[in-house]
Amino acid sequence: MIYILGKGGHAKQIRASSERATTMIDSDEERLVTAIDEVICGVGDLTTRLEQWEHFKAKGCQFATTMDASMFQSEMTSPVIGEGAYIAGSCHIGEDIVIGRNVLINYSVSIGHGCIIGEHCIISPGVILCGDVIIGKRCQVGAGATILQGVELDDETNIPAGSLVVKPGDVRRPVRVVCDDRVPKITLGE
Repeated sequence: MIYILGKGGHAKQIRASSERATTMIDSDEERLVTAIDEVICGVGDLTTRLEQWEHFKAKGCQFATTMDASMFQSEMTSPVIGEGAYIAGSCHIGEDIVIGRNVLINYSVSIGHGCIIGEHCIISPGVILCGDVIIGKRCQVGAGATILQGVELDDETNIPAGSLVVKPGDVRRPVRVVCDDRVPKITLGE
């Protein structure tokens, strides 16, 4: 049997996207799970995900890896995906990707070529990881954040929602939109 840990939003997403998992449980029902069962962590809080991981690993359970059917992955190479990872719908996964154990990748995430995501990370909806991004263990990337090419995040980094993350020393000039004869033109800001 495959159990989904939690009964909230992430657990419901997993249940809707997985043909294999059928039963959602919370902490009061964990006694139902035995060492021969598989579990999927449907919890979106990083601390609780880690606690669940350690608890059910100690019981001898295996964590199932789940990918939504609407996820798009490059046909060039298959990603390496760790045990217990969950990839939600409408995600784009590029070439030569490594995703660690117990990673939660939410809806509409775009992961460019050569990215590595460490174990126990949470990637929120709408995140863009450009090519060759390396994310350490136990990191959280907030909704709509963009991490540009070649950035490396240390373990336990928390990126706020809507952030633009660049490599150290990368100086970006602001962009300004100027309308001339009703045609917008983009210029570099001063």
